[in-house]
Amino acid sequence: MVEGADFRFGRNRAAGVTELIDLARTRDFSVEIVDDVEVELEDRTMVPVRSTMIRWLLRHGRVVDAERALGRPHRVEGTVVKGDQRGRLLGYPTANLDHGASLLPGDGIYSGLALLPDGTRVSAAISVGSKPTFGGTERVCEAHLLDHEAPLDDYGWPLRLDFKRFLHEQLTFESIEPLLQRMSRDCDLVRHHARESLPS
Repeated sequence: MVEGADFRFGRNRAAGVTELIDLARTRDFSVEIVDDVEVELEDRTMVPVRSTMIRWLLRHGRVVDAERALGRPHRVEGTVVKGDQRGRLLGYPTANLDHGASLLPGDGIYSGLALLPDGTRVSAAISVGSKPTFGGTERVCEAHLLDHEAPLDDYGWPLRLDFKRFLHEQLTFESIEPLLQRMSRDCDLVRHHARESLPS
């Protein structure tokens, strides 16, 4: 077992690493205690890496900081399922992800990368939330895959989404036109961030 120095276990979390090492001697397993790891967040704050801290960052949409702590982008994987098919009518078809038990970041629009079944990576505008403009209540994760064409009724294939940057909170629009304008700007932002991340 590999644990941090503050690891606790047992009833009421009463036991720590000393008790774990003692237990290992009698149960034929080994224990390695690793030192704390600290990372610098975007606001220049130094914080120790903890799973609780990473979950807090994700709940608040801070996927850049979560990536610094994880050492990789936060990923959500699942199967593409049929949604309400509204995106295709608006000119922005989306892949609706059955994400299972994967932890979704806070509601909002994100810039990200999608990994397709054939290994191709494409930029993605990712929406997490309940679609308030259309009166939705269920929390969903869907991605518009930029510059990628696929059959609109193609479901059941695996998709991985890497969350790279928070763009903005979910917005409610009174009509379709301002929604379409916002979606166009979001896609432009995703393309811009993708160009920024290319190696020089």
